[in-house]
Amino acid sequence: MEKALRDQYATLGGQVELGMEAVGLIQDVHGVTVTVNSPQGEEHICARYVVGADGGKSNIRKFIHLPLVGETHDHERWYLGDVRLEGLDRDHIHIWISSEGMVGVTPLPKSDIWQLQATIPADIEEPEQPSLEVYQAMFDRRAGAGRVKLRDASWLSIYRVNVHMVECYRNDRVFLAGDAGHVHSPAGGQGMNTEMQDAYNLGWKMADVIRGADTSLLDTYDEERRPVAQAVLEDSTKKMGVVIGTATEGGGLSQSLSTISDDLTSGLLISYRSSSLIRPSALPHATSPFPGDRAPNATGLQGTGFAGSIFDLLRGTHWTLLAFANCVDCIFLP
Repeated sequence: MEKALRDQYATLGGQVELGMEAVGLIQDVHGVTVTVNSPQGEEHICARYVVGADGGKSNIRKFIHLPLVGETHDHERWYLGDVRLEGLDRDHIHIWISSEGMVGVTPLPKSDIWQLQATIPADIEEPEQPSLEVYQAMFDRRAGAGRVKLRDASWLSIYRVNVHMVECYRNDRVFLAGDAGHVHSPAGGQGMNTEMQDAYNLGWKMADVIRGADTSLLDTYDEERRPVAQAVLEDSTKKMGVVIGTATEGGGLSQSLSTISDDLTSGLLISYRSSSLIRPSALPHATSPFPGDRAPNATGLQGTGFAGSIFDLLRGTHWTLLAFANCVDCIFLP
């Protein structure tokens, strides 16, 4: 995914610069100056706006004094790692449960690497530091001695579930997106999706403001995206609790894993009905979808130089005007 995003960024004329660290930020009514340490030394970057998308330990967030508010679940911890192993086929995800907890490995595509995840029992105050030997012994206890042989590891870590978010995504000319503004458990797999949605929502609005739109448009970024993040935090926390709670139960884990993916995790239920950009429907008996909801698809459309579906028309970053025959209403969709 990162390669695809970098390639697209390069196609659009952008360039990712590595080895850069933001070490200071000053903003005023005219713009923002960010001080960075680079391989060439200290540099100053001036811009009209700055977006901090620098992860859960965001320096940008600290510079604008928007603390993460929430809690760390110290009793919900996981051993993680990218490992190479012998003894398993790569056509499946493999999970074992025991009285000690769960251990599972997932084959990563186009490589010989497996991602390992294992619960750490809540009654262990200080878990052993991750190492190949510790992971092998844990595997032997939970999956059965001799079943899997770990050969080497490129990354090992302990993960603690954090549930935090900022109280506002904006401080004047500086914005936060992704983990810089919200962190949550991986249950439901919504981390990357939520971050991309943040960036997309903010991106078109910032582009329009730079082209001359009213700056109040940028206020809708926080009011639209922060409630979505709040819902993801609550949902992922609940699902993670269910998974950990059933990690030592035979049938319970299978059932809890089967319920992780649902309508919420699909992202199709995301709605901006409460956004100040939305105007209430003029129809006296309007039915779903309402303004702000995801547009439904319709296939078989025919027009001058076009044949396809509603989704074909909407695909991209352009604005689309839908006009309905025999109807006074029109819908504008970005």
